[in-house]
Amino acid sequence: MLLLSRAEAQSLTPGSILTPGSNRFWTSSNGMFGLGFFNSSAPTTEIHVGIAFVDQMPPTLVWMPNRTQSLSSNSSLQVTDSGLVIIESGETVWRSGAAGAVVAEAELLDVGNFVLRSASSNIVWQSFDFPTDTLLLGQKLLPIAGQALSSWRTKADPKPGPFSMVMDGDMSKPRLLYQGAIEYWSWTTAKFNEFRFSDDPGNETTGNLTVGSIIQDSYCDAQLVSTEFANYRKRLTLDPDGNLRYYVRAPNSTKWGVVWRALFDACDVYSTCGINGLCDFNS
Repeated sequence: MLLLSRAEAQSLTPGSILTPGSNRFWTSSNGMFGLGFFNSSAPTTEIHVGIAFVDQMPPTLVWMPNRTQSLSSNSSLQVTDSGLVIIESGETVWRSGAAGAVVAEAELLDVGNFVLRSASSNIVWQSFDFPTDTLLLGQKLLPIAGQALSSWRTKADPKPGPFSMVMDGDMSKPRLLYQGAIEYWSWTTAKFNEFRFSDDPGNETTGNLTVGSIIQDSYCDAQLVSTEFANYRKRLTLDPDGNLRYYVRAPNSTKWGVVWRALFDACDVYSTCGINGLCDFNS
């Protein structure tokens, strides 16, 4: 995946514009994340807008506002007083909205969350409320209609695939679904109000991922509880194969390592081997 831009950290105001040929993108102040245009991997060369880890190449995409439609070189990304918009050949193809407020500034935060603020500095829209296939540290998945993780169709195609992760509104548990209906994994030990991806640097249990309730707040807390990974980049991603994986990457490395996954046996992912297929994970 190749970003068509160069990092440029800044606080943005209405009128700020990016284009695929502008050779820059908007970055967080720590230089870890960038919002801009990127080319999907071979064999396709589609252009999309997204937020990615950009501190090491190749970048790793973690959020997309408009996954179903690719863009051309005539597109642009703009901050307006009514929200963030994507323009394609003069037509608006996606708009964030701003809860009826007037946008005064925008910023990509150091945690990878792109926010729009009013003149009173209130956040009126944020990308964290609209996850795609990945949760970043501090990001929540709530049991509300329309909020879900959705896998890519393939590693090269970011369009929504058949696998999703939702918070069940009745049972209040994170669930992995096939085609939005068939459950093939869930966390069933407790009931929670939300699923949050977070760090717990005070717990020194090396290499564990814990999913459990926190006493002072009733939510599901997925956390890498290890000081060994204190400075690592981290993400929780629903991959195109339907498995949910916790990835970490050292600051000076280009490789992501898997430290936890929901399903050890790939055969437990629904439809892995097709209709009437015989699945053998070891073959």
